[in-house]
Amino acid sequence: MNRPRSIVGLLIVVAFCVLVGQAGDAQAIRVNIPFEFNVGNETLSAGQYVILVDRVAPGTPLGSRLVLRSSDGKTTRHLKTVPGRSDGTGSPRTSLSFRKYDQTYFLAKVSTPDTGCDLKRSSAEKELAARAIEPETVSAPAE
Repeated sequence: MNRPRSIVGLLIVVAFCVLVGQAGDAQAIRVNIPFEFNVGNETLSAGQYVILVDRVAPGTPLGSRLVLRSSDGKTTRHLKTVPGRSDGTGSPRTSLSFRKYDQTYFLAKVSTPDTGCDLKRSSAEKELAARAIEPETVSAPAE
C-alpha cells in the first residue's frame, strides 16, 4: 500500500524539479526605451519595459517565447521571433535594436552577449520599406 504512494510522491518531486529547471532558463531584461516604438502593427509608448526571454536550454538561440511588458504592468505583448545572432560587437551587454524610418521606430532585435532573436517585420514596416526609405538602426542597452 505504501509503494504506490511512494511512486506518486517521487513523480511529483520529479515534475517539480523539471518545472523549476525550465523556469530557471527564463531571463528578464530590463530596458528604458526613450521613444515611442512599434511592435507588429501596434505603437507602444516610451518608458520602462521588461522583456521575458525563455530558452529551451542555456546557450540555445533565443526564440519563439518572448514577452514584452511595461514596468507598470498595463501593457503586455507576446512577440513572434526567429532565432538570430548576437549583435556581433562582442559587447557583454544585452540590448534591443530598432529600425528607424523617419521618426517611426520598430523593435527589430533582442541581443544578448551570446545570442539573439529577430522580430518579423510587420505589414506597417514593410510598407515603409517598400517606399525605399532606408532605416537607421538605433539601440537601447538593457539596464
